[in-house]
Amino acid sequence: MKKLSKNILPVLFLVVVLITLSACNKEPSRKDILSHKESHITEKKDILGDNKNKEERLTLPITLQNEIILLNERIDKELKESSNIISKLDEVEGDGWPIDDNGNLIPLNVIYRETDKEEARKYKKWIETEKNISKQELDEILIQECRGKNQYAVKVLLNAGASISKDNWPKVIIDKVLYSDNPAEERPENVDEVLKLLLSVNSKIDDKTLSQAFKEACMSGYSKVVKTLLSIGGIDKKDISQALLMTDNFWQLENQGETVSALLAAGADPNIKDVDGNTALMLVENPDAVKALIEAGADVNAKDKEGKTALTLAKEAGNEEIIKLLKAAGAKE
Repeated sequence: MKKLSKNILPVLFLVVVLITLSACNKEPSRKDILSHKESHITEKKDILGDNKNKEERLTLPITLQNEIILLNERIDKELKESSNIISKLDEVEGDGWPIDDNGNLIPLNVIYRETDKEEARKYKKWIETEKNISKQELDEILIQECRGKNQYAVKVLLNAGASISKDNWPKVIIDKVLYSDNPAEERPENVDEVLKLLLSVNSKIDDKTLSQAFKEACMSGYSKVVKTLLSIGGIDKKDISQALLMTDNFWQLENQGETVSALLAAGADPNIKDVDGNTALMLVENPDAVKALIEAGADVNAKDKEGKTALTLAKEAGNEEIIKLLKAAGAKE
């Protein structure tokens, strides 16, 4: 028995080891598999969610993202600042004009801005006190304020959860934010800021909408909007070149130079012609725009269908500064 027990000990030891190993490597139950799989899927969803958000944010270039962040911070700060301009407006009688505490006339753009802020504050108070506001109501007011170009109200409404549906997005951008019967009266800086606020919550803008928005901005002369849309990228080079022939739409001449420079930097052809043979060099009225076109290789001696050159037209307009620039570049009549 002693001899048998000695012989069986190694066998028993081996069995114990095999059982232990089997327990450690046993096939998991269905419950274990499902539990592990669900845990893994949840973890993967979280990771994909983070990446997805990053992709949406990265749809816009970093520079534009930073501009939008600063814009949001500035508007929040301005809405918190108090002003007595609204009370000054209430004091005006008849055809009078409001004056500040120093006796100076308050500029119209300041009055507009403070009026917009006051309207936004009223929206904020209404949203905070009224508990039964529907999402649909907020969305409708948002579209209304996009048309009104009130960036302060748009910011308050977006913060409250208002949004623009995917199907409605192109129509709001083109027909509400950018369209105008009289761009000069629409406070162009507001248009750019409203667009940026909308892009901050929906950075996905398809190529068709982008192209339409770009053309509308060029026709309306919204130089800041043109630069914002160019920074996104994806606009057809032909459309960018055509935009050079719309620079006379930019009613603020001081913006013409930087707009032309932005178009050229985006790949516009400096020698593109319209149906009458006009080049951008014949159409622009800003010396900085002329400089940018010449530096980009514009033909200073190109002729339109009437045989006129940029120099001929500049002399007819009596623009001495542009005449000097053209002559220095070798232009002839």
